Amino acid sequence: MTRRILVFGATGYTGGLVAQELLARGERPVLVARNAEALDTRARELDPRKPPKPW
Repeated sequence: MTRRILVFGATGYTGGLVAQELLARGERPVLVARNAEALDTRARELDPRKPPKPW
């Protein structure tokens, strides 16, 4: 069974830190936020190899 870790508020300060720590531990968190553009920016900050989403 694959576990999923959701990070709510991923575009905020604490959510960003939590996402970074999860990635450092080898996890693949699912980022959740209200602002799609800010969420896309955060995702690219965490993994610059990812292309932007076509919203």
